Order: sequence, then structure tokens, then C-alpha cells
Amino acid sequence: MTSSISKIYGTAVLNAKGQVVIPSEARISLGWKPGTRVVIMSDRDVSGVVILKSDEVVRRIKKS
Repeated sequence: MTSSISKIYGTAVLNAKGQVVIPSEARISLGWKPGTRVVIMSDRDVSGVVILKSDEVVRRIKKS
């Protein structure tokens, strides 16, 4: 299996409200500030999600 993962920032816990805190190192590294809009996606073959900044998703869609 090939991976494009370049950095793992740690783990998070899903709370009772269904919320997850993105580790501060990740937020700082990515330049994400409060109010940053993200898109949460999953692959049906994987038991997980990918979180991308929504601007990046739009850029990738326009590029294809």
C-alpha cells in the first residue's frame, strides 16, 4: 500500500457531542484558525476520514 502521509500529528478522541479537537501542532502547521472551513471525506474501503481545508478541495476540483 502506498501512502501520501507526510506527518502524523497525534490522536484525538470523539467526545459525547461528536466533536474532535484537531491537535494544536496540526492547526499551527496548516495555518488553520478558528472559523477555518474544512471538508470531511472518507473512502468506502477505509474506516477513517480525511479533513481538508475547503479552499483546497475547491482548488483540486477546478484543477481536474
